[in-house]
Amino acid sequence: AFEEGDSIVKVTVTGDKQWVDVASIHGALKDDQGEPRGKVSIAGGRLWLGCAEGELVSDLRHCQQWLWRSDLPVSKAYRGSFNDSGSATLAGSSHFTATRLAVCQVV
Repeated sequence: AFEEGDSIVKVTVTGDKQWVDVASIHGALKDDQGEPRGKVSIAGGRLWLGCAEGELVSDLRHCQQWLWRSDLPVSKAYRGSFNDSGSATLAGSSHFTATRLAVCQVV
């Protein structure tokens, strides 16, 4: 999504968006339109886990990711596209399946 030769790009989300929401075992988190979206929401919904295209799934490896234009680092040249609402994705599509997930603990 960024200019070739760029190393790993760190995207910093503003402090007021740095939270994680987790649904109960049988529940689902809702998006800002009140629709069930996924099992885990990170950074104000910029990354959803347990979210397949148009449906909820129990497998957290099914993801949706997007960023606002203002979230992109100004020091790197973004080469991806933007959708109609002005959001970008770091993958080839906003929906993807992760091959693995790492679980971290914050103390």
